[in-house]
Amino acid sequence: MPKTDQQKKFFTRDHFRTEFLVVALAIYCSVFLNGALWDGLLETQRGLWPTERWTFFWVTTIGITAFQVAFLSLFVWGRFAKVAVSVFALIAVVTHYFSNQYKVMFDTSMIRNALATNFQESSELITFKAI
Repeated sequence: MPKTDQQKKFFTRDHFRTEFLVVALAIYCSVFLNGALWDGLLETQRGLWPTERWTFFWVTTIGITAFQVAFLSLFVWGRFAKVAVSVFALIAVVTHYFSNQYKVMFDTSMIRNALATNFQESSELITFKAI
């Protein structure tokens, strides 16, 4: 069966919008890169019924994802969109790796310290395993 014009245009620039990239990145970060957060949050809900735990899980997931979509949308516009999504994805994956590898949580003082250190010293921490 031949494809119609509508089916052919699905992956064109008109239909594959940056909003899809933002939502996909937010869902990926919320669900897959926040294991420690989910472990901690679900541990606090231990005494509840299973339906209440699942309700809490889904409401929290939607809330965190919505916050990330709103935050990412501030930086993703125009021609800068693909670069911004790529940079945020790289930052998310690298911080997830270091959080799991060294069992630390990132805060503003750690980021400030990493930016203030010598490039050669901080580049020793970046390996192919991190990416």
